[in-house]
Amino acid sequence: MHLFLAKQFSFTETHQEGTETIETVCLPLEQAVKMVINSQITHAPSCVLILKAIHAI
Repeated sequence: MHLFLAKQFSFTETHQEGTETIETVCLPLEQAVKMVINSQITHAPSCVLILKAIHAI
């Protein structure tokens, strides 16, 4: 598993494997933090990354 914070990016076509269901979403970091706190984002590695990222900025 790889997690990263992208600051300047553009969306491209995704290539999912087999039964993967991946949704790419673009939203402000502050909104993502609120979603973690409100249990709208529950994927533990993503929660850790989001909370660490807000302190790195």
